[in-house]
Amino acid sequence: MTKEELNSMKSDDLPFIPALNELFVKIYAVKKADEQAKIRKTTSGNYLWRVQSRIWDIKQNIDDIALTEQLIAGHDPGFSKLDKTVNAAKLIRYDYENFFLRMGKMRDLFLQLINEVMILNLKKAPNMEKKLLKMLSSTDPNFVKAWADIAKDLDELKPYRNHIAHNGFIEIPDLALVNAFYTFDMKFENRLEEYRHEFVISDTQRELVDKFSAVIRSHLANIDQYLKLIYLFLYAPFIKNLDSMIEKK
Repeated sequence: MTKEELNSMKSDDLPFIPALNELFVKIYAVKKADEQAKIRKTTSGNYLWRVQSRIWDIKQNIDDIALTEQLIAGHDPGFSKLDKTVNAAKLIRYDYENFFLRMGKMRDLFLQLINEVMILNLKKAPNMEKKLLKMLSSTDPNFVKAWADIAKDLDELKPYRNHIAHNGFIEIPDLALVNAFYTFDMKFENRLEEYRHEFVISDTQRELVDKFSAVIRSHLANIDQYLKLIYLFLYAPFIKNLDSMIEKK
């Protein structure tokens, strides 16, 4: 890795992630496997690889969260007759629970990225966050304050994630009602009563889809704001560390 390659990243009028990705592609992706391995043995090359890997994990998790919203939205019945051959309620619940589990990973992924960029050398452990904030409290008190807001927002979802982890599933009356429609063969006095029942279930399912999709989109927007804040904080130390490593090479 050379000074010119690093300077190209600094001179580009690009957000942090696209600029870092462009640099990573330039250094690694266009090289053969043996050349990539050789670069990774250098201090700067290994550092770039580790940071990019953390960012990739975050982007992948964000994509997975976005996918849960798309899958749930796919069960909006509109005004079509409900297809009882597929239990939409179970699929909606599964995807919504997956959203909470994926969101539960964001905090750790953010902390691991900060740890990597700042070269704090902390091991992933239950007290990692406490140690990281203690180390940064004297050098970056503003970020510590900002992190408190991020953590507070993420903590709002923690009870739901823990409920799923320990109890197995989310219990929502309307979802149970829709699940019963797909699970049991109900008897009706006449066709009109059957149509009315299906209309109520269809309307309930549509409301669940709208509600769950809105929750996921809201948190995805929040994640985008967290990333902008974190990358704003990490950009300067990342460039400084990489610059120093190239100088010592």
